[in-house]
Amino acid sequence: AVVSTQSTGSNLPMVFQRLSIIPEQACLLPELSNGFFESKFLRSGEGESAQCYSTHQLTADSDEVQCINGELVGRLPICEPIPEDSLSKTLLAIISVCACIVAFAILVVGIVIRVKKSKVSAAKDFEVYPTAPERQPTNVSVMSITHK
Repeated sequence: AVVSTQSTGSNLPMVFQRLSIIPEQACLLPELSNGFFESKFLRSGEGESAQCYSTHQLTADSDEVQCINGELVGRLPICEPIPEDSLSKTLLAIISVCACIVAFAILVVGIVIRVKKSKVSAAKDFEVYPTAPERQPTNVSVMSITHK
């Protein structure tokens, strides 16, 4: 069977109201401050851990919540701010990696430019000599010598 929960206080006819439909014995997951659940609800017997936003972390005593016969069981997760020293170390590591990538890109571009310049200067050093003019026949007669 399916249980539907509907919002109250709407002036729209029932046909136009949005219904939130969840399976029987399922649990709606709550909204979290500074975090979220991947799902909107859990079926009976299922469990899920919360995810915190990047500037927050789960507290040590946070646990997975489970749905048992329509009841959420377990300690609700709490997302607390990450201490600044941990956050600054993480940001420093990210900045260092980005700096290495930029330095590598600059090195590659410099090599490509040098290779292109060397090809251009090699082409300038190579002189192309004009081809020899074709020989034109002259009015000189050639004597033929025969042996007897």
